[in-house]
Amino acid sequence: MTTPPKPEHVAADDLKTQVKALQARIKQLEHAATEAEQRHCMIINNALDCAVITLDVQGLVTQWSAGAADIFGWAAHQMLGQPIARVFTEADRQAGIAQQEMAGALERGHATSKHWLVRSDGSLFLACGEITPLKAPDGTLQGYLKVLRDSTQRHLDDQKQAADAEFMESVLSASGDCIKVLDLEGRLAFMSAGGLKVMEVSDFNEIRGCPWPDFWEGQGHIDAKHALQAAREGKTGRFQGEAPTLAGNLRWWDVQVTPIKGADGKPERILSVSRDISAIKTTEKVLELSEHHYRSLYNALDHGFCIVEVECDEARYPYDYRFLEVNSAFERHTGLTDAVGQWMRRLAPDHDQYFFDRYAEVARSGQPAKFEHAAKTLGNRHLEVYAYRIGEPEQRQVAILFSDISARKSEEQRRQALIELNDAFRLIEDPATLAYTASTLLGRTLKADRAGYATVHADGALFTVEPHWYLPALPNGVGTHRANDFGSTISTLGMGEPIIIDDVTKDPRTQAHAECFLAFGSCALVHVPIIEAKRVAGFFFVNHSSPKQWSHAEIAFIQSVATNTRFAVQRYKAEQELNTLAQSLERQVQARTLDRNRLWQLSTDLMLVASFEGAITALNPAWAETLGWSEQDLIGTSLFALIHPDDLQHTAEGVQAVAVQKQSLNRFENRYRTKSGAYRWMSWTADPSENSIIAVGRDVTAEKEQLAALAKAEDALRQSQKMEAVGQLTGGLAHDFNNLLTGISGSLELLQRRLADGRFTDVDRYVNTAQSAARRAAALTHRLLAFSRQQTLDPKPTDAARLITGMEELIQRTVGPQVALHLDLMPDLWPALVDASQLENSLLNLCINARDAMPTGGKIVIEASNKTIDSRMAVNFDLPAGEYLRLCVTDTGIGMPPKIIARIFDPFFTTKPIGKGTGLGLSMIYGFAKQSGGQVRVHSTVDVGTAMYIYLPRYLGPAQQACETACEPRAEMATAGDTVLIVDDEPTIRMMVAELLGELGYVALEAADGPAALAILDSNTRIDLLITDVGLPGGINGRQLADRARRVRQGLKVLFITGYAEQAVIGDVQLEEGMQVLTKPFAMETMAERIKLLLASA
Repeated sequence: MTTPPKPEHVAADDLKTQVKALQARIKQLEHAATEAEQRHCMIINNALDCAVITLDVQGLVTQWSAGAADIFGWAAHQMLGQPIARVFTEADRQAGIAQQEMAGALERGHATSKHWLVRSDGSLFLACGEITPLKAPDGTLQGYLKVLRDSTQRHLDDQKQAADAEFMESVLSASGDCIKVLDLEGRLAFMSAGGLKVMEVSDFNEIRGCPWPDFWEGQGHIDAKHALQAAREGKTGRFQGEAPTLAGNLRWWDVQVTPIKGADGKPERILSVSRDISAIKTTEKVLELSEHHYRSLYNALDHGFCIVEVECDEARYPYDYRFLEVNSAFERHTGLTDAVGQWMRRLAPDHDQYFFDRYAEVARSGQPAKFEHAAKTLGNRHLEVYAYRIGEPEQRQVAILFSDISARKSEEQRRQALIELNDAFRLIEDPATLAYTASTLLGRTLKADRAGYATVHADGALFTVEPHWYLPALPNGVGTHRANDFGSTISTLGMGEPIIIDDVTKDPRTQAHAECFLAFGSCALVHVPIIEAKRVAGFFFVNHSSPKQWSHAEIAFIQSVATNTRFAVQRYKAEQELNTLAQSLERQVQARTLDRNRLWQLSTDLMLVASFEGAITALNPAWAETLGWSEQDLIGTSLFALIHPDDLQHTAEGVQAVAVQKQSLNRFENRYRTKSGAYRWMSWTADPSENSIIAVGRDVTAEKEQLAALAKAEDALRQSQKMEAVGQLTGGLAHDFNNLLTGISGSLELLQRRLADGRFTDVDRYVNTAQSAARRAAALTHRLLAFSRQQTLDPKPTDAARLITGMEELIQRTVGPQVALHLDLMPDLWPALVDASQLENSLLNLCINARDAMPTGGKIVIEASNKTIDSRMAVNFDLPAGEYLRLCVTDTGIGMPPKIIARIFDPFFTTKPIGKGTGLGLSMIYGFAKQSGGQVRVHSTVDVGTAMYIYLPRYLGPAQQACETACEPRAEMATAGDTVLIVDDEPTIRMMVAELLGELGYVALEAADGPAALAILDSNTRIDLLITDVGLPGGINGRQLADRARRVRQGLKVLFITGYAEQAVIGDVQLEEGMQVLTKPFAMETMAERIKLLLASA
């Protein structure tokens, strides 16, 4: 049994264990501290580019790094324990700079320093660094850490940079260029002294910060912005342009803009240098002007032109030539770019030696040469060349004028190939051999890799490639293929257009199926479809194994070959069909005879079979009976040759409807020429068959003639009705005129008796009665002339608003109290040049018609407004475009249907009961408006009302005011000697006018016709006024007489007197100055006043 240890022994053992553990920990900490110190020393000593120094609180060196020894030259053992002030200059030691640095660091926790310090060899260097206080964890100051670097070289670099900047400033001041420094936004920050001078800037501060591009305008502004952007991207921008100085003087500048990069290599600022090149530009313009004529001719040549220098070896063998000059057409004819200064062997190493030899011979002999030759290295261009030597022989320079005639040569080859093909077709009858011959010619002529013909199956899903021409290196390709394997090149042939693909790997139609094409050596292709019976029967194809851009001429050639081949095949088939047809001709004749016997010969209607193009293929005997044409006359001819010229377009449209749109025609009418040359109307029924038109026609000429006769009879009936109305009218007029003549003749007879008996009482009453009847007769004739639209108007500038306002009371009394009258007159209404009395009569007539349309009462509105009619409206209104016065009379009556509106202006047409209207009112209004240069329009709605519009041309001038005097003043006596020539074929009128002139004191001369009047006018007799009737016998009317009289006697006054349609002779335009017109019958006092006014205006 073991005895347990005593307590004191246990305590001692524990203590020993703890001591050993503590000792191990101490060793571990000492080892860690040693490693940390070694690591710290290694870091400090490895920092060779800077000095790391530690100081105690007194400023004595406690640690001196390897970097410090390298910078100062003192080793660590030489500086440890030494005051840091030892490295300062004597002056800084005296000033206590070291102590000040430590105090500052202690105060602020950190301090920087920059001083000249002393090395061990006594030399100085500029040290830049910092000093930091070292403190214990409890804040007790332990010393200082000083870190510094040798900045001497940097200081020297800064000094050199400053000196360089000063030097550059002097250089910039001496430079004539405008040198500017811009910020990255392009704003001005600096401008050299030379730039201030050349830009004429008096104070740079005025433009400092201004955007530099804003000093440019137009393209220069755009170029400046682009150059600025290039500099921002680290590139160089350059351009030339015109810009003014600050003084406004325009100059040319050559500008270069470059970036000023920072330490990171990125642009910090921008340098812009502008050089004044105005003088250079002026010189360039002079030089450009001197060369203008030469260059214009040189570059205007459509032919290529160049000057070359031929190079020969020592044996005088020409091996190269160099281009000295080329014109603008050179590249188009050769395909060579940037050739000036280049050697031909470099541009085209394998160029044909033939050209070198010919040019060398020209340079040697001086004899011009003209030749044609193919240049294989220039894209197989065929050139036509004329070469001649220029300059001295030793210069070996040759001028060459040439043109690319490849297209012409190719066209000649293709034309010859087509001739050969047609010659070969004459000897071949087999369609397969025809296709093979065509494909062989295609391939060889176009230098293709494959050419041939393929047949497309009826369903379009398959096509079969027939034996064809191809290069031996390519697969055969003959056989049947699926159309879908070749993209849309087969399916789209049905559109009838060729398929042209330059590269199957890039074209979207073939890109997905390129492998199928390339497997047969087809990279570029042309497919030309053959259309038969509205479907693709086959296609010709031409292939290249490499990408190719097809020319229009090549495509046209392929199409020509395809067309010629198709025609040859069709000819062969037609010949075969003809042979077959000939063999069965007898059977066909029998069948045709049977058909005719059963149908055609029994029909009296015309029967026709024609092709879709109109060629007659069959017709029945009824043609001979109806039109006179036999079957032999028409078979094979075109039906259009028989159609009336006016019906050709209509018939062509009908044939198109049947042939193309497959429509049936019923009652299609046109005129056919008979064999005698006459035309007969035919009514056709037509249907399309598979390849022709089948039609049956009936002669409807008699029906047409019956309809025409019926229409003629209706016109005759209407004319009879009109004549009946005229008869009624003339009967009434005769009655009225007899009454008026009775009043006139009776009054004159009673007056004659009273005067014969010497009784003078009641004489005035008989005279007034006769004059009243005469005035009423004159008014009646005026109404008749208005109806015939041949009245003599007296147009004057008229204020329509004043006229309508003046008529308001009269119209209201006329329409009665059951009808409300309202005037709506536009302010500032335009005047019109019209006969005021006729306008009054027209308005009154319209209001009476409006009243009659409202038997139970209603409302009438008279409107007057200004209306401008443009060219589009003028067509609808049947008026010239311009400005018009528009008058409108509107009622709320029963209105009129369209068939009534269509006839309301017809003479004698009326809707009023018998005895209530003559049908002349609206016709007279229409005649007045048309004579006045205007128009009448009507708008009416049944049970709503009617609006009648009168349009009258605007008069550009003031309106005349109505005369306030009820009667005209009595004419004054004539001036002594005034002579008037009276010309009228009516003796009574000449007598009355002569008597009147005699009473007024005028000398009156008389003539019964134009020739007699001309004899007087041609004499020396004084004549102050010519009074002439318009309608005169003797071959010259009054207007012609007045014109001839005015040629003899310039400014002669003329008064026309007229009583019927002579207004058409005088004309609707205003008379010339010094001319007036007076309408018969007239009052003698009115004539006297007109004569006096005309002579007074002389």
